[in-house]
Amino acid sequence: MVLSKRLSNHWLHAARIISLLTVASVLVACSATRYAYNQAPPLLNWWIDGWFDFSNEQEAKVKDSLVQLHNWHRTQMLPQWGTMLQQLADDMPNNMTPERICYWGDQMQQQIDKLAQQAIVYATPIVPTMGPRQWKQLEKKIRERNEDWQKEWMLPTLQAQLDHRYTTLFEQAEKWYGPLDKTQQQLMRSSLEQSVWNAQQQLDQVMQRQRDLQKTLRSLQGATPQASQQALQDLWARSQQPMNDNDRIYTEKLRQEMCQTIAKFHNSTNAEQRRFAQKVLLGYLEDVQALVSQR
Repeated sequence: MVLSKRLSNHWLHAARIISLLTVASVLVACSATRYAYNQAPPLLNWWIDGWFDFSNEQEAKVKDSLVQLHNWHRTQMLPQWGTMLQQLADDMPNNMTPERICYWGDQMQQQIDKLAQQAIVYATPIVPTMGPRQWKQLEKKIRERNEDWQKEWMLPTLQAQLDHRYTTLFEQAEKWYGPLDKTQQQLMRSSLEQSVWNAQQQLDQVMQRQRDLQKTLRSLQGATPQASQQALQDLWARSQQPMNDNDRIYTEKLRQEMCQTIAKFHNSTNAEQRRFAQKVLLGYLEDVQALVSQR
C-alpha cells in the first residue's frame, strides 16, 4: 500500500519520523529498522538542529525531550502499531474496497495525531526560547527544501512529471507486492494519467503552512507555557485541514481518488503477490514486537 506523503511543519514532523521509523513500511524491513528506531533520539536531535540551529542550552532541552518522547512512543504507540500491522496483514489475502483503504489511512493518521499531540507537550517549553537565530535558520531550510521539492516534482513538462510519479509509485508497489505484470503496470499509469494531482497546488499548500508555522513560532517568543501549548495545538490542527474551499475540494478528491486507485490495484494482484505483501507486513510486525520487548 502506498500512502500519500504530507509535507508538515518541523518540530511536529519529528513526531512523524518516529512513527515512520517504527513501521518503516516504505523502506526495507531488516535489522537496520530496529537500530534506527533505537537511535531515534540522537538522529532526530541532529535533524531538528539542522532546521533551527539551537544554542547549547536549547539543544540540551531538545535532547531530553526527545528521549522522553521516544520512551513514551515505545511503551504507548508501538503496541498499537503492532495491532494495526497484524490486522492489515490479515486483510492482505482479501479484495479491498476503497472505503477499507481509506479506513486504514485514517487509522494511521490517528496514530500520527496522537504522537504529534505528545510531541507538542515536550516542545512547549522550548518554542518560547526561540529567537532570530532559529527563525533565520528555519527560513533558510524552508527555502532549500522547497527548491529541492520543485526540482524533483515540478519537472519541465507534464509528461516528465507523470513519468517521475509513475516510477516512484512503481518502485513502492514492487516493494509491497513483488514483481508487477504488464497489466498492473498499465493500470497504475492510467490511474496517474487521470489523477487530479497538481504539483503547483501541492506546493502552494505547503508554502501556506510554512508561512503559518513561521508566523506562529515568531509570535510565541517569550510566551507562557500555556499559551505556547495552545498555539502549537492550534497550529497542528490547522496543518491537518485544507486552508480554503478550493483546497478542501482538491484534497478530498485526491483522497478519494487515492483510495480507489489503491483498492483497484490491490484487487488486481494475485494470490502470490498478496502473500508477498502479507510477509512484508509480518516482517514489520516482528520488528515492532522486538522493539517493544526491549523496553
